[in-house]
Amino acid sequence: MAPQEAVYTPLDGGSHADKPKASKRMQMPHSMKDILIILLALSTAISSISAFNKRYTPTQENFGFPALDLISGMHIQNYTWWSGYSSTSHTVQQSIDQLWEEIIPAHGIVAVDHSWASEKELPQSISLPDDPSKGVYVIDAYHQLHCLKIVRKTFYELGRGDKLTYPIGHSTHCFDNFRQYIQCTAGDTLLYSWGLNTTGDGQLRKCRDWSALSDWAGQHSACYRDGEPSSLLDHFGHCEVARTDGLKA
Repeated sequence: MAPQEAVYTPLDGGSHADKPKASKRMQMPHSMKDILIILLALSTAISSISAFNKRYTPTQENFGFPALDLISGMHIQNYTWWSGYSSTSHTVQQSIDQLWEEIIPAHGIVAVDHSWASEKELPQSISLPDDPSKGVYVIDAYHQLHCLKIVRKTFYELGRGDKLTYPIGHSTHCFDNFRQYIQCTAGDTLLYSWGLNTTGDGQLRKCRDWSALSDWAGQHSACYRDGEPSSLLDHFGHCEVARTDGLKA
């Protein structure tokens, strides 16, 4: 006897022809697709912005001045290859020289209580002439400015063949001072480069707030004015240096 072919009947009573083909899929309206794409793009943008803000919002402790018990905010600095303090044009050299002359490194010579300095485990320093309870110190960053002004002035005087204001030995000290300072601070920002000799031009960097340091220095000024060699006492008592360090933003 020949085997009979099995016939399957749909349970719901319908026919196979009534069912959609398996290869057919439900089509999503174009408007819904567009909305989802826009939402995805917005979500990605928001995530990127949040990540950026997180990168550039460090804790106060990381960007304050712990050596001074000074808490300050962070400053985002746009580094540029050229600024108001530099130019390749000789026509503006005089105004640039004036900007450098206006910088007052002595603004960073301060006086603090000997007891406070002892708590900070600072080495003993000379006492303020008119207040023996306070010791005189130089803020490191302002010492760097002092050296930088000397090296720059000497550089241009040598280039012009002028008589040197400072002996070469002072610049020699400053060069090594810069080396030690650079190795100590060990800046680890990765600077981009396109091989155009303008490494890092326009790149944002996270910096301490210089104005906070300058304000602190002014509030603790030793009223010391730098200048021509004279007796030590003659350098004190000039509190005009407490007003500003002369630096332009």
